[in-house]
Amino acid sequence: MAYKEPHIISPGDGSDALTMASVASAALGMCLAANGVPYLAFLTLVVCGILDSFDGRFASRHDRTSTSRAYGAELDSISDAMAFGCQPVVLLLALDRSGAFALANGAVCALYLLCVARRLAWFGALDRTGTSDGNFVGLPVTYAALVLPMVAAATKLAGLAALLPLTLGLTMLVLACAYVTNVPVKRPGVKVILVLAAVAAVCAVYVALPLGA
Repeated sequence: MAYKEPHIISPGDGSDALTMASVASAALGMCLAANGVPYLAFLTLVVCGILDSFDGRFASRHDRTSTSRAYGAELDSISDAMAFGCQPVVLLLALDRSGAFALANGAVCALYLLCVARRLAWFGALDRTGTSDGNFVGLPVTYAALVLPMVAAATKLAGLAALLPLTLGLTMLVLACAYVTNVPVKRPGVKVILVLAAVAAVCAVYVALPLGA
């Protein structure tokens, strides 16, 4: 089949559908958080994590050109920065409505985004220079979609919902360090990913429910 020039700037082969869906989910999550319903953003965070876990497998089913593959890699990094970098930051700031932890959370958010950017840029550089061995070193930023809902659910379950900005801030500080730590991390299989996705989804739903539920 002859290649047809797409009507918009993109490879036009549909291989980026799941990645674009993750971008949309992250944007929705940030809008929810900014408009006073931050607890629902935990759900969009989990959706981003699930989509990111399978977008590579989806893309591999398409017959892609070298340009399409390069485009996919660039888009994936941008999507990760939005979903697992910007989205948690907006969520954390939205949760601290009283401003009680404003200064501390500001510092945490700055460090968190710095580590996300550093990690994504480093592994992007390895991919583009052909020096990546495909293994994980340091915690992938995608794990924010698992860890943050779990911590939020545990905080709510313990009856400490008022301290959620504090517990999430501390968790993001730990995650930031884990992202750039030079420690090998085993790549999970599909079954493990599905189990983790289910756990994250249950936690996110629990957090999104009203406190009295």
